[in-house]
Amino acid sequence: MKFMTMALLALSFSAFAEGDGEMFKKHKDIVVANMEKRISILQESKSCISAATNKDQLHSCRKKMKESMKGIKEDSLEARASMKAEFKANKEKKKADRKAKK
Repeated sequence: MKFMTMALLALSFSAFAEGDGEMFKKHKDIVVANMEKRISILQESKSCISAATNKDQLHSCRKKMKESMKGIKEDSLEARASMKAEFKANKEKKKADRKAKK
């Protein structure tokens, strides 16, 4: 799951890297924010697991971590769809501008 998410981010990152500088910066900011959220969840989970004294508490920590990561994945997919639509709109605009110049 982590590999798929990172692969999607890498592919979308490379696609936006070729576009406008503004789109690149915006996408880069989204990727960094997503990584920071993941790091935060992992740190919280580590603390929770370290403090667990029995199997039920450990299970609770892991369940909370899974739910948090799932939320991040959903947010990431929404952000990716938004960026993709914006990128497509910019591409169409550039195409129309080129035709207008001819």
